[in-house]
Amino acid sequence: MQESLFNKILSFLHGASVAFIVLGTFATFTYFSPFGLAPALSLSFVFIFISLVIILWIDSFETKRASFNEMKKQTEILERMEKTLHDKELSDN
Repeated sequence: MQESLFNKILSFLHGASVAFIVLGTFATFTYFSPFGLAPALSLSFVFIFISLVIILWIDSFETKRASFNEMKKQTEILERMEKTLHDKELSDN
């Protein structure tokens, strides 16, 4: 099954976000470690939290896209049903 360009971009962004969390957390911890363990850990957790919110935001795009595609399919089916019923009404007259 072919993947759409949109899904490929979302997959790339998801993987890049995970790499960003790992590298960013390490960089944040090492940058703030001279100020003490508590500030380094707390700022690292803040960084992780913000990054996870961004990942959830990116995943919501995928959910919205799937919902949109499903609604398009349902609309197409309803339009076909309406046309069939309309044609049947015309043939009954």
